[in-house]
Amino acid sequence: MKFSRVKTLRLSIVVAFAWCTILGTPKLQAQAPPGPLPQSPSRDAPSASQAKAPPPDVPRTKNLAGTWRLNTDDSDDPGKKMQQA
Repeated sequence: MKFSRVKTLRLSIVVAFAWCTILGTPKLQAQAPPGPLPQSPSRDAPSASQAKAPPPDVPRTKNLAGTWRLNTDDSDDPGKKMQQA
């Protein structure tokens, strides 16, 4: 009878420890999650009633695809660069 109580107590301690470990770990993280931090509204910002001008319609990157020709007169000569150094 006494042996089963000790076994039951040990089992309940293990279960309680596992429960605290599994469910308590996310709350004990020391670091913030990855990603940008949320910005707080600026105190000096203009009021929301003022309308902002829409951003200009400009492509984000230039298209560099196409045919290219190497201009040997304007390009660097590695042999001359080594001699100058």
